[in-house]
Amino acid sequence: MFASWPGRNLIRPLALHIPLRWARNMPTVPQVDQRRGGTPPSTFANDQAKVLASLTRCFDHPSWASRAHPIVGPLTQWEWSRWAWLHTDHHLRQFSA
Repeated sequence: MFASWPGRNLIRPLALHIPLRWARNMPTVPQVDQRRGGTPPSTFANDQAKVLASLTRCFDHPSWASRAHPIVGPLTQWEWSRWAWLHTDHHLRQFSA
């Protein structure tokens, strides 16, 4: 999937710079959607441990920051960090009351 004009020019600035929480139940790309070809979940504790390890690895070795995001295109290291924080916060809120 390649970033589209709306992704680069509308979604990226809104998602990264407007101080609003991301909405629940937003659609995702098929590659990570568990119902459309993504990896099915295992136990919650196992998935949680994988996520925490991935986040640690990402910030210890930021070579991933040179890759383009599939929806919004190329991001700076600051934008990748902001995106990761917002995305993680969004998913953690899905499990809160």
